[in-house]
Amino acid sequence: MTDPIVDEVRRIRHAHAARFHFDLHAICEDLRMKEKTCGHPLVTLSAKPFVAAGRSQPEGAGYVASRRT
Repeated sequence: MTDPIVDEVRRIRHAHAARFHFDLHAICEDLRMKEKTCGHPLVTLSAKPFVAAGRSQPEGAGYVASRRT
């Protein structure tokens, strides 16, 4: 099954990456510059603490991320 929206996003992302010869550093720099000049308010969220699976979480630590394999 194909999703036309996902396909369009992938085409756009591929075209954008191709403009920078698939150099991740250059792609990220371009996106950072677009963020600065877009005119929209930007929000930076604080990182959530990571607690390994099987360990107790400190009081008030918030979100617990665990990875199951």
